[in-house]
Amino acid sequence: MGFYELMTYLEPRARRINAQQAESLYASLPRVVRWGLKNLYPYIAPPSVIAERGFRAPPGMYFDNSLAAARLRSLALWQIERLWEAKRQGCKIIGLAQDAGQLLPFFLAGKKLAWFSFDTLGALYAATSRERTAFQAAEQAGVRRESCPVIKACVGLLHTGRIPTPDLIVAQTGSSCDDHAVQMQLKAWLGYPVYWLELPYRRSWQPYFSDEKAYAKDNRDCQRHARVFYQAQLRNLQSRLEEICGAKYTAEDLQGALRKINRFRQTLRRLFHRISVAKFCPWPAVDQLLLHVAAMDGYGDFEETQAIADYLERVIAHRERRGMGVLPGELPSTPHILWMLPVLDMNLPGVLENAGARVTGWEMPHLAAYDYDTEIAPLAAMSTDYLRFTLLGDCRLRLKWLADFLARYRVDGIIYSALWSCTQMPLQAGIVKDFLRNYNIPMLILDCGSPGGLGSGQMRTRIEAFAENLRG
Repeated sequence: MGFYELMTYLEPRARRINAQQAESLYASLPRVVRWGLKNLYPYIAPPSVIAERGFRAPPGMYFDNSLAAARLRSLALWQIERLWEAKRQGCKIIGLAQDAGQLLPFFLAGKKLAWFSFDTLGALYAATSRERTAFQAAEQAGVRRESCPVIKACVGLLHTGRIPTPDLIVAQTGSSCDDHAVQMQLKAWLGYPVYWLELPYRRSWQPYFSDEKAYAKDNRDCQRHARVFYQAQLRNLQSRLEEICGAKYTAEDLQGALRKINRFRQTLRRLFHRISVAKFCPWPAVDQLLLHVAAMDGYGDFEETQAIADYLERVIAHRERRGMGVLPGELPSTPHILWMLPVLDMNLPGVLENAGARVTGWEMPHLAAYDYDTEIAPLAAMSTDYLRFTLLGDCRLRLKWLADFLARYRVDGIIYSALWSCTQMPLQAGIVKDFLRNYNIPMLILDCGSPGGLGSGQMRTRIEAFAENLRG
């Protein structure tokens, strides 16, 4: 039996715990075990240590009690410390905004580069930080109070000096949300080094007056033109990154990065499939969400993220063999919920699970559903990959993904997160709801604002009622 197989058998019996219970679990370990964990896994820490750095789990946030979950949480919440350490070591810091994972190959193939996602850090701050200095700083800098909390946190963390000033901020604009474009412009006005990367607005173009034959021809032409356009954008960004880090990218370096990402995406797809089909829920909703977010930027440490995913695959397989689940009292009749788009209030997935339902999958804004084509030039592969992004352009590819998910997995209900200050999410919610009439699947739309805001109690009541109706 190998080391990781042994660790799997030493895991505690599967269950959900909150931050206080996680602290007690860590303290109950023998001192030599805590010493060994700290030396084996560089980021692992109890919730109290993570809280000292500004990230405190809400009281209603429940997560898995495994070592894999502890490693994943610590990795996600230790990003700021990693950035400062990289800065001390002379690495160039690159900030990414509105990135779905399509730029990750540049950073895996680059030399002396450290990267982070403004969206990931902003969401984690909005979801887990009790202090609001970043929000206040963002408002003082010019961000409107009613703006998206992720956007406000992104600006505030930078403006207060909580994160090191990036050597370059890659601002992807065009096919992006309006709030995002405005906050990127604000960062440029404030003097930060912003590089604009133009995203294609859509995959296809449909004229107002044409027959089906003409539309099909135009669709092919536009797809080809969008791919060429975005490939040129990537080539320009590559030149800028080479200038910053003082080293050229080779095709071999980029191909190697694509293969690494393919392996990671394949691991994630196997994990998400296991979670969806397991008889008993093997992995709680919040930890599923953290795993999905890792698909976008690897939390800035891709090797550790891959190692966690590999170990987690063993943990879930072990739980399946033993018929273990994390939800107390789960029955075959327990409703299976697909949650569309992330939610900032990390109490809400726990509310759903406490109400007797289970999250069987998440729809997330990343590209892990596909592999890169490693038989073509790297930039061509990256351009092709981005044009499969389900939230790009019209809703058809998104609905196709939804239809495929409903065909493969049991879904008894859908919860759809619509963020304040975002036009795309609420508008497409209506399209998705109309689409679901063909499946007779109920859908709950949540208008989500800041975590713990005035609407949190109302959302809790609605989620509990939704779960109760599904249970019959």
